[in-house]
Amino acid sequence: MARLYEGLSWDAGRDCVESVIEKDPYTSAVSVLYRLEKSPGDYRDLDVLTYLLNTESGRRSLQEVPNAAHILLQVLRAQSDDGVRTDDIPGFLVESVLSDLRQDACSQASLAVLGTLQQTGSVRRSLRNFPGAIEVLSAALRRQSEGTALENANVLPAVVITLTMDALKDEPYNLRYLDALMALHSTKHGLNALRARSDVIEPLFSVMLSLRQDVHDEAERLKVIRALVSILNDIAAFTTVNRQPAPSIYAVMPILLKGCEEDSAAAQLLMKQFISDMVMKPLEGHTGPVICIAFSRDGKCLASGSSDKTLRLWNTETGTLVSPQPVGHEDHVYCVAFSPTGRCVASGSKDHTIRLWDPETGPTPTTTFRGHSDTIFSISFSPDGRRLASASGDCTLRAWDVITGLTVVGPLEGHEATVESVSFSPDGHQIVSGSWDKTIRIWNADTGEMLVGPMQGHKESVFSVAFNPDGRLVASGSEDKTIRIWDAETGRQVVDPLRGHKSWVRSVAFSPDGNFVASGSDDKTVRLWDVSTGEMIAGPFEGHTDQLRSVVISPDGKRVASCSIDKTIRLWDATGHWPHEDAEGNGNMVSPYLAHAALVGLSKDAANRVYLNTMKRLESTVSGRRALRQAPDIVPMLLSILQTQSQVAGLDDMKLIPNILVSVILDRFRKDPCNEECIQALASIQGTAHGHIVLRERHDVSRMLSVVIQSLKSRISDKSDWLRTTRIAVDILNCTGFQALAGRHTGAEIRSFVHILLKGSEDDRAAARQFIEKFGSALALRPLEGHTDRVNSVVFSGDGTRIASGSYDKTLHIWDAATGTPVSVPFARCKICIYSIAFSPSGQLIVVCGKDNVIQLWDWEKEEAPRERFRGHTASVFCVAFSPDGKRVASGSADLTIRIWDVDTGQTVVGPIEAHTAVIESIAFSPDGCFLASGSRDKTIRVWNAHTGQPVAAPLEGHTESVFSVAFSLGSDRVISGSRDKTIRIWSVATARSVASPLKGHTDWVRCVAIAPNGKHIVSGSDDKTIRLWDVEAGAEIAQPFEGHTASVRSVAFSPDGRRVVSGSVDNTVRVWDVTREWIKWDADSEDELSENEVGLSVH
Repeated sequence: MARLYEGLSWDAGRDCVESVIEKDPYTSAVSVLYRLEKSPGDYRDLDVLTYLLNTESGRRSLQEVPNAAHILLQVLRAQSDDGVRTDDIPGFLVESVLSDLRQDACSQASLAVLGTLQQTGSVRRSLRNFPGAIEVLSAALRRQSEGTALENANVLPAVVITLTMDALKDEPYNLRYLDALMALHSTKHGLNALRARSDVIEPLFSVMLSLRQDVHDEAERLKVIRALVSILNDIAAFTTVNRQPAPSIYAVMPILLKGCEEDSAAAQLLMKQFISDMVMKPLEGHTGPVICIAFSRDGKCLASGSSDKTLRLWNTETGTLVSPQPVGHEDHVYCVAFSPTGRCVASGSKDHTIRLWDPETGPTPTTTFRGHSDTIFSISFSPDGRRLASASGDCTLRAWDVITGLTVVGPLEGHEATVESVSFSPDGHQIVSGSWDKTIRIWNADTGEMLVGPMQGHKESVFSVAFNPDGRLVASGSEDKTIRIWDAETGRQVVDPLRGHKSWVRSVAFSPDGNFVASGSDDKTVRLWDVSTGEMIAGPFEGHTDQLRSVVISPDGKRVASCSIDKTIRLWDATGHWPHEDAEGNGNMVSPYLAHAALVGLSKDAANRVYLNTMKRLESTVSGRRALRQAPDIVPMLLSILQTQSQVAGLDDMKLIPNILVSVILDRFRKDPCNEECIQALASIQGTAHGHIVLRERHDVSRMLSVVIQSLKSRISDKSDWLRTTRIAVDILNCTGFQALAGRHTGAEIRSFVHILLKGSEDDRAAARQFIEKFGSALALRPLEGHTDRVNSVVFSGDGTRIASGSYDKTLHIWDAATGTPVSVPFARCKICIYSIAFSPSGQLIVVCGKDNVIQLWDWEKEEAPRERFRGHTASVFCVAFSPDGKRVASGSADLTIRIWDVDTGQTVVGPIEAHTAVIESIAFSPDGCFLASGSRDKTIRVWNAHTGQPVAAPLEGHTESVFSVAFSLGSDRVISGSRDKTIRIWSVATARSVASPLKGHTDWVRCVAIAPNGKHIVSGSDDKTIRLWDVEAGAEIAQPFEGHTASVRSVAFSPDGRRVVSGSVDNTVRVWDVTREWIKWDADSEDELSENEVGLSVH
């Protein structure tokens, strides 16, 4: 053959090949093939063979050679994958294999060749471009499933998947390749192949998303969606999702939900598997139950401890183990913690030891702590990383020096059973512990003194405790199946117990922003809860097959990790799989699809947890709320859902739908105050039990309805229509209570709301009277807003023109008492969480005390720096008061002493007076300046000579709980006190006895009391969120409770003229109330002559 090529300058051109054929007309494809078998790299023979393959005789002759395909494969391997010389050979091979598979789908020889071919890029291109190739392969795949077991059974599914995925990336809606997917899904080997491929899900999502634009026939679209969803649901548990699937899923949800019951069930399963649950596959490696986990500070590493006696470190991005793995414990590892720097990992074990490890350098512990005599159940690093707290089965706590391994505080004794959990406060000064004795205790981390507790409320063992990021709250999880949120200062619960878990709550953790709590339970689920409302906001996340032991939240708050007796660790998405959006809601294209899907789903099943959680997520985002507001027929749809839900027992959040519905209605009222549909909808909401509750709780309802009524009067000419619509609005307002309406209107406006009702039926007249009664004793000003934390103290200046407020946010605000506007820049230089403030009689000076042992005296108009600092107390100062002449200041402290200071020198002139046995909460000078009264957590009031510091009477005893507030009467002969026992008492200084029965009415702790300048009235504020007005002589309330604050009222004070009361609250606001009128008595026949004064509002 070599002689045929002599004299030719070979450049693979057609002319060269034709010259060879002219020299030897008998050259055959078979002879060239066998030459290539010996020299597969001979490009000249390859060119000749390629030429002959383009002839019918050449192809036919090669097809008759039994091993032609194998020889050609060798040739291909010897050539460049994308070389021009091999263009026709892949086509011939594809044609040959497909021809064989048409005849015999189980041909072992063809399958072996196909398996080799699919590894070559040029052949894959030929397969994809070959007419009818995917159809032949799909048909062969279906025929294979009917036969017996094959040696090369995985070849055909692998080839079909590869071709299909390549094609769908370029053309998402391609019926030929979608049919191939159906073929794969319908066979055992095909389904296994789909599950084994990590690149399958994303193209399927792309197909789903494209259907809205590419397929206009709804029946055809539903058919395709059914098939895709069926595939996705079957492979979900076997693969991972690397990108956001939500837009694709929500795009098809409404279509599925309109289908049959099977379609609806498939839709719910799809959402459950891809939207609400896991981020990645379980982390597996422990050989025993995983008991504890902890995130590193950067969130990139997760430590876990197990009953297999090992500690493991995981990469949270990949789920792989990090080496080397620490070893050394001789028994179960019950607790693990990263140091704040991340350079140290601590673990506690059933072997009674705590060990420290360097996660980077080695498996051997660097330090071992010994001292506990039982299992170490919990450990916690201090924020500075210098100490480690531990809790043990020996019923004690200890604090250890991380460097020396020595106990520096403790053992702390007090718990009566195993201490299961321990945690440092964010400032490192406190330690909280939870025990099997059902209690929680807070300890001084430096001295070991118990500061708060025992906090009681759980009915069974407490398994987990955690501080929130600012240290003000503690969360606890218990064997009683509840989570509880506690005030770390008072030990009181701040919301109702969080209920939902069906078994023991083993672990709780706060999010980094403090807004939600994660919990893990023996019911195998993880749940997320809103701290402020106590409502479940996400979950239950299901996936573990056995009891959970621990949950932790990543430092960025985006993921929750959980570990279980099932030997696995799982990572969950705490954000609900929401794409990023800015403050205006831009960037989120999910919501329109989701709103439609959720509404249709709830219309079919109003109790469906998946759709309820979806609605909750929608309402939590800007774009989600926007999508809900724009959804067609949303008001009647939500009303229908609400009516159905009212007949369902046991829903996790019965307030969700009425709250969303009210928000939608109020948004429409803003655009059209006379919207008849919305007014009728509000009436329907009020007719349901939980709708009624929501209307009472929503401050914005009464505000908007007042605007609605005014608009109705001006825009509805038919008197009967106005009467009917106004009656609905007034009935709702009567249901809502004070809220925020009254302070926004004059008496004339209030009168106009009800004037026409008084001319209606007897029921209308009754509604009008109720309305006037509720709103006649009114707010004088809107809430004064500006503080960012609880307002602990408020006071009027001596001339009544200014109001001062002090807050836990470390600022002091001065307000204009008439307008409520700030009159100075907030004092941010106090640098302490403020507990108490007082104006000097001249109004020039303000004294401030708080969460340290120094008292500050400010000239508030200058404000550059405190004029004086009074030093002497050795603990936080809880209360201060000016003497009537302004020359002295009295203070009470957590150091159990009272001091009286000279304002000019800053020196102690009386005291320290030591008599109380617990924290002194309140102090007050008598009007004549001769006496000083003090109230304490020791449940007593004491009266002192303000000049000598000597007691002038026996302790005033009678309260059964802490005394939070004291005040003197006008004549200095009586003391008024408010207590944790929910009562107010009036005492005679001379006899040291109560002069009347306790004043009862508040339903929670009485935090503050003040007496009117005329001495006839008492005002009180309580944790029940109300302010009450009392008659001193009668010992009875003289007005309905003033409602408006949304949290505990911590401070009240009368204005110098006695016409107003100022209040400060844990809701971060200051409010001013008009207390000049008692209840209004009406003569219904004289309504035409009503004056503004008779209505009972006096707005200043």
